[in-house]
Amino acid sequence: LLTHTLSLSWQLRTAQDELARHSQELSGMRGSAESREQELRMEALRLRRRIQEMDVQCEAAQRQVSEIQRKLLEGDADLRARADGLSTELEEARASEGSQREAAARLAGQLEAEAGKT
Repeated sequence: LLTHTLSLSWQLRTAQDELARHSQELSGMRGSAESREQELRMEALRLRRRIQEMDVQCEAAQRQVSEIQRKLLEGDADLRARADGLSTELEEARASEGSQREAAARLAGQLEAEAGKT
């Protein structure tokens, strides 16, 4: 009975020592896990801030693109108006040139007629 009691006592002490070791290991693991969790939370926070910064930059870029598109449309309208004006001037110049040619041809005809009379 004494041998059995000593054996049980030794087994109990061994089990308690093993339990204490496992408990320390778990505490260490828990500490590491909590530390890693904190690191991950901080990284997630940094990433959220970076995403917000990028969103702000994207919005600013979109506003710039919209402004450039607006200016291009205005510029296109101005260029079309100028082109229409120049086209009108060209048509008027051609019409005037045609009239001047007709007048020059009549004058040349009159001069030839006069020359033929003399």
